[in-house]
Amino acid sequence: MIKFVTLSGFAVLNGQEELIMEQLIAFLTGSCLASFIVTMTQRHLLEMGPSSPRSLCDHCAHPLAWWQLIPLVGFALQLGRCRWCKKAIAPWSSVCELTCGTWLALYTPLT
Repeated sequence: MIKFVTLSGFAVLNGQEELIMEQLIAFLTGSCLASFIVTMTQRHLLEMGPSSPRSLCDHCAHPLAWWQLIPLVGFALQLGRCRWCKKAIAPWSSVCELTCGTWLALYTPLT
């Protein structure tokens, strides 16, 4: 339960809410790290640079929009299919993001 909002605009959380917020931050951090590692591994194996060219669909090579690159969210919003060619997106990256995010949320020492 949020007790009150301070003059600076930040909410003061009780112990349970603070714990949930820390776990959420750990989950998001783990998901982002997994996304980065998977992307850099794929780019290394394909002998591409770390930042160029932009991320592309594996099937039709259409450049991906920024929202399609958000870990787990992009896959879910597209229902596991490319927005342009409608072919299935391999779930490997999303599985890694979910696994690493969950692992970090469960095993990060919290205050």
